[in-house]
Amino acid sequence: MVGRKILIWDVPTRLLHWLLVASFAGAFVTADSERHRTTPRPAVSPSIMVWRRGQAGTAPVACGDHDTPNLVLTASFGGYADLRNVIVYLTTGVHEFGGRRHLQLPGEYNRWKLLALLAGFVEGEGDRRVLDGIAQRRLADPGADTHLLEADLGSEGRLILALALNHRQDAVGPLLAALPSGARAAIEGLSPLVAVPRLPGRLLIAHGVGDASIPFTESLRLAEASQGRATAVLLETFEHTGPQPLWPWIASRVQDGGRLLRLTDALLSAQ
Repeated sequence: MVGRKILIWDVPTRLLHWLLVASFAGAFVTADSERHRTTPRPAVSPSIMVWRRGQAGTAPVACGDHDTPNLVLTASFGGYADLRNVIVYLTTGVHEFGGRRHLQLPGEYNRWKLLALLAGFVEGEGDRRVLDGIAQRRLADPGADTHLLEADLGSEGRLILALALNHRQDAVGPLLAALPSGARAAIEGLSPLVAVPRLPGRLLIAHGVGDASIPFTESLRLAEASQGRATAVLLETFEHTGPQPLWPWIASRVQDGGRLLRLTDALLSAQ
């Protein structure tokens, strides 16, 4: 028996594998654009999944939980590396990587989603409640007058509001530095970039170039930090988590379909 090769018939496994790949591609082709959705989405949503031997689920990658000896795969779709870069993007439209500077006009809706996120970092309950009220009112009606609410803000709340309302890239750094230590620590704690080099296993990363919530350059940073362990694709016809309308982008949609098939195949092959 020594040296004898034993072949295992894995046709059912392969059939299931490619059925899942085909289902993913079909959902991609028939999906509607995010522009037509009316349900509010968080400005920064969890988008990192991990696979350990025998289990799968979301991972607190940005929270310093690195006790992951059984981690075999980490996947990110539309994720970010540093929350500070996302703040720059949502307030100014600027995103940079590899010496290249990109500019995309920021959407005011995402600005108020950012304020709703930042409100959670405020220690004072009064300011936190007022900031959340401003954000929710502006999300419901971008033209709403919130000056009376803003007048009730304390010093911490005004700092957070100034950061959300800022439009200048060179002002983001000083505004972040002026935040209370607790808010700065929360922003740093939600930035997974420093944890990525310590994650074992492979990384699968995808990002839509047209993402208006998180710039695609953040996924490039995640891939760079993986030290060669990442498979990363940029999807020309995707926004934050879904595709753009089909027909105006048919040629790019076909190309993105091939990229998604490759990424899905790599994902399923790792199981």
